[in-house]
Amino acid sequence: MLHQSACCYSMKYRRLFVLFAILAVTFGTLRVGGQTERDSNTPISVTSSPDSLIIIGTNEWVPIIYTFTNHTDGNIRIRDRLAYFLSFDRDVKTANGPLATSLRVPPHSIAMFPDKAYFPSTLIQAFQKADAIKSGSFLFVQTFTAALDSTRTYSVAVPVRVDVVSYPPTVAHVSKSAIPTEVSLNKGAGQGDALYLTLRLNERDELLFVVDTGSAFTILDQSVVTKLGNAIGATLLEDGNDGKQKPLACFKAPSLYLGKTLLRTADWVTAWDLSLFRQVSGRPVMGILGMDCLIHYCIQLDCDAGKLRFLDPDHPGDEASGKVFPLTTLGDGRCAVSENLMDVEGVRTLIDTGFVGTGSLQSNLFAQAINDARIHSDFARYASFSGIGESREGRFARCILGGQTYRNLILHEAKTTFLGLDFLARHRVTLNFPKLEMYLKRRTTELADDESGMSGLSIIRNGEATVVNSVDRDGPAERAGVKAGDVVLKVNSRPAKELELWEIRKMLAAGDGKEVRFTVQRASKTKRFTIVLKRKL
Repeated sequence: MLHQSACCYSMKYRRLFVLFAILAVTFGTLRVGGQTERDSNTPISVTSSPDSLIIIGTNEWVPIIYTFTNHTDGNIRIRDRLAYFLSFDRDVKTANGPLATSLRVPPHSIAMFPDKAYFPSTLIQAFQKADAIKSGSFLFVQTFTAALDSTRTYSVAVPVRVDVVSYPPTVAHVSKSAIPTEVSLNKGAGQGDALYLTLRLNERDELLFVVDTGSAFTILDQSVVTKLGNAIGATLLEDGNDGKQKPLACFKAPSLYLGKTLLRTADWVTAWDLSLFRQVSGRPVMGILGMDCLIHYCIQLDCDAGKLRFLDPDHPGDEASGKVFPLTTLGDGRCAVSENLMDVEGVRTLIDTGFVGTGSLQSNLFAQAINDARIHSDFARYASFSGIGESREGRFARCILGGQTYRNLILHEAKTTFLGLDFLARHRVTLNFPKLEMYLKRRTTELADDESGMSGLSIIRNGEATVVNSVDRDGPAERAGVKAGDVVLKVNSRPAKELELWEIRKMLAAGDGKEVRFTVQRASKTKRFTIVLKRKL
């Protein structure tokens, strides 16, 4: 299973609004540490109407961090910030107060101000939503959460005025992203294989990229680093499955072209050894195209037509049809919908085209769903930035998203709840990221139920050789005599080198009781085995 779901705590990414005045309205990130002198048990609450947002505060001194993200092509210097309702004078308890002096935000980067904030319990602050779309050549949007007791966490949107001293004069003239022409989908996309694009690096080298909406930023293979110059900084990558963090060096972004179109990206990229993904996918993957690029485009996956289309986000036309889901941007720039396949309130779902599978449920939701449905779970292997790992998976007879029912889906347990490529490919899916909308139109083609591996073995590709990477104890492959390290020559009389790995994996999940014939090379000998498949779920 190829999985490039990445999150970066040191990068915040948001939409760019090209307007012409000096003020911008932001939303702040509140992080709560120790709390003192709590005079009221009234929680922070928020109610919303089409035109206004009303916030009710509490008597709390709490630490607060405002994170400002600059998505422009030049430096922005912020003179001060002025919160609409936050008070920083415990005695005066004014509804407004200065927050800081000056801050310079480099292009496509973040800067943070830590402060303390006081929430008067009697204060009710309302503002017009139109105020939040006033002026400014950039927009700061954040998540504002407050843990007011040990059991509950509340989220509210907080308007903050930002006075800007200077910003690049060219920002207001940033042109709309050029729209690439449509390309053909790789045959296995959404059928057990990832979604790939061939891009040109600096108009020269052609490199294969995984299209990954689950990655906050673009990643290039370490072998390309020599063409990127010296590192200009560092960031953190968090594995979406196990939550492990890894530091990554940042480099000035090269020019990336799809056909003749220069893609819009951030000013920097990261580098990582992607050799494991090449082994797992059987393809020469040299990069992961993340949301720092994709956020600028309206893209559509049409598996029936075999096309990946780039549409005009302002005028997608009838192509963008189906059930519409509003998207919200997370703290690192990735996008999520407010619903989930278990139809549980309050759990959002990340859109992750880099996950080769139907999707996942965060651990507590997975455990609850398994228990409520009284179903069996088993373990499956996956590949991620942390290496080869295992996670539980279960088959769910009935799932719901957007009022639509889906049957017999296999979902994995992970740190994050997300929809993977295989689920999205059940639809003609339009991801209009500039407008923060997703459209799902279910395909009329009859699609098979999800299946998990039934052979008890995993395969990788080393160069041109298809190799058995591991064999489950007492599984069908071990009982047949297959061993780790065997080089697969034929599968059901077809040469393994003529088959994509996703095709072999589908053959190894063909159905309970089906037989798959393996011809392998072990040392200098050729051996033949018949594997009788056994469904786990």
